[in-house]
Amino acid sequence: MKVGILDIGSGNLRSLAKAVERAGEEAGIAARVRIIASAEETAAMERLLLPGVGAFAHAMDGLERQDGLRAALETAVFERKRPFLGVCVGMHLLLERGLEHGDRRGLGWFAGTVGLLRPGDGLRVPHMGWNELRVCGDAPHPVFAPLDATPSPHAYFAHSYHADLTDADCLLAATDYGHPIAAAIGRDNILGVQFHPEKSQRLGLEILAAFLRWQPTDTPPKANALRKKEGGEAPAPSRNRMGGGKHSDSCKEKASLEGQTLQSLQVTPRKRDASFGTPLPEAAAKRAVRPLAPRRQRTLTKKGRRMPAAGAVLLSLQMLPRVRAKRVGGRAKARGGLGGSP
Repeated sequence: MKVGILDIGSGNLRSLAKAVERAGEEAGIAARVRIIASAEETAAMERLLLPGVGAFAHAMDGLERQDGLRAALETAVFERKRPFLGVCVGMHLLLERGLEHGDRRGLGWFAGTVGLLRPGDGLRVPHMGWNELRVCGDAPHPVFAPLDATPSPHAYFAHSYHADLTDADCLLAATDYGHPIAAAIGRDNILGVQFHPEKSQRLGLEILAAFLRWQPTDTPPKANALRKKEGGEAPAPSRNRMGGGKHSDSCKEKASLEGQTLQSLQVTPRKRDASFGTPLPEAAAKRAVRPLAPRRQRTLTKKGRRMPAAGAVLLSLQMLPRVRAKRVGGRAKARGGLGGSP
């Protein structure tokens, strides 16, 4: 299986490539992972991943800067039905517009806008740390089945902007950071994740392995999924931001055109590292809150006196030049010197 990771000048290419390779090895999948940057290489791949970090406009410029790359990507995804996964900013590019440092058009594969996080409640932006994921829908998407099999599944996030989807049927998983955030989106053979699977430890590897095994023909199409017309143009987006479709009420009960929050996504409160304030998974949080053992103080004996570590270091520095000072009449008289005898 040929797996291509698109290099648009913005993304954790090597770390993602290594994570995909490891996921394939552990799942017994013969995956040949390559970092690609041309239309010809894109056309030859059987699966495609688009990572991205930084600003929306910069990533979009990188995609369009490569001659013929965008056209080759859309041909692979829409005509050849190659499974596709966008990661972080790579997911943002799939939407119609990004509002980071201006208004910039995206690929338009999903109806919606990428806007700034406004979590409130003293939460910081950018959002960096571990958050619990919640499946949206009657049943998890095949790629996100590990979420159901993992108690309290947490993934690692690092972002300042988030995807505000128009169509609720495209929301596959969500999390909460002051307000609900789309953690995973998808339709047909296209998927996107806001979190970083390559940084999400075991859960991330399981999701990548599921992506490598996934056959989009086995996934029922969404009723209201945004689809390309034969002419290549996407249909006009629905004005119902989160309504309709098969998703459970837990993922859309309080949604509205004004972007009100989704009621269900109240995850278990997360403990924080007292030193850095970084959200941690429950298991890691238990380890983080244990009291620290008192520091073992190293000692050095001189004339029967025990000295703490700081004093030992000072004494060592004094002994290096082999200088012994003696206070005489308020002045220090030194005997010997560097390399001299006492």
